[in-house]
Amino acid sequence: MATMHYTWGASAAQAKAYGFNLVDLQYASSVNALPEGSKALIWLGESNGVTQSFIDKVTPLLNNPKVFGFFLADEPDPTGRYHTQVSAANLKAESDWIHSHFPGAKTFITLMDMGSFTDSNYSNTYNPANTGIDYYGINPYPVRTTAVDFNYIDRAVAAALEAGIPQSAIVPVYQAFGGGGWTTNTGGSYVMPT
Repeated sequence: MATMHYTWGASAAQAKAYGFNLVDLQYASSVNALPEGSKALIWLGESNGVTQSFIDKVTPLLNNPKVFGFFLADEPDPTGRYHTQVSAANLKAESDWIHSHFPGAKTFITLMDMGSFTDSNYSNTYNPANTGIDYYGINPYPVRTTAVDFNYIDRAVAAALEAGIPQSAIVPVYQAFGGGGWTTNTGGSYVMPT
């Protein structure tokens, strides 16, 4: 995955002009219109297992050569404390279904850090052994109103490794935003890195 550069929120042509070649898309018509050299990471937002909704979203894209893979869920919650609880078994069922119906397609989630700004923790969440997912995005956003700590990135990587995610499956997610209504786990807000 080292040669792929992912973005969302832009048209495929805009993304390509800025050097991105992996684009967030949902529909076959958009995937088929991708410029040469670009691929799609299909946003599913599914975490209930292989439901009819899941099958209906994935089936039109099966074996499309412009599809890199499927983004199953953004920070699924293994505890149910912050959002609806998502089981590793449901994610495994989805990942296994995709792998069996679309050989070569990759599966991806971003992980919710269950620890703190000073002590990242991904244990008892999701990893290749319990989900079969190919890639795991970690997003230790280090720029906050209460602190700027780039060592947070190293702590998050170490925590992911400790949780059973090999380095080859870790995908960095960069902080490219600030402000808004998001509250950090330190009680502040995120600040746009400059």
